[in-house]
Amino acid sequence: MKVSAQNIRGTSAFSAPNNGAIILTKPDAPVLSVVSASTAGEQITLSWNKVVWPNDGGTPVQTYTVFVSTTGLPGSFTLL
Repeated sequence: MKVSAQNIRGTSAFSAPNNGAIILTKPDAPVLSVVSASTAGEQITLSWNKVVWPNDGGTPVQTYTVFVSTTGLPGSFTLL
């Protein structure tokens, strides 16, 4: 970030850049992979990479939520 000042006489030069500010945003999506799946036992093992800085949006991720689709249709997910 950098800043300048303005008045009726004009605009100042910019300050020296400063990257000390952290803009908080939502975190990036985790990377999901299926470790193993069994249709006979109706079991699936999932794994995902923990979302950490700088991809956490500036604050630690507190929880992950898993949804499942039993139909395979887009938009047909249920909270697991």
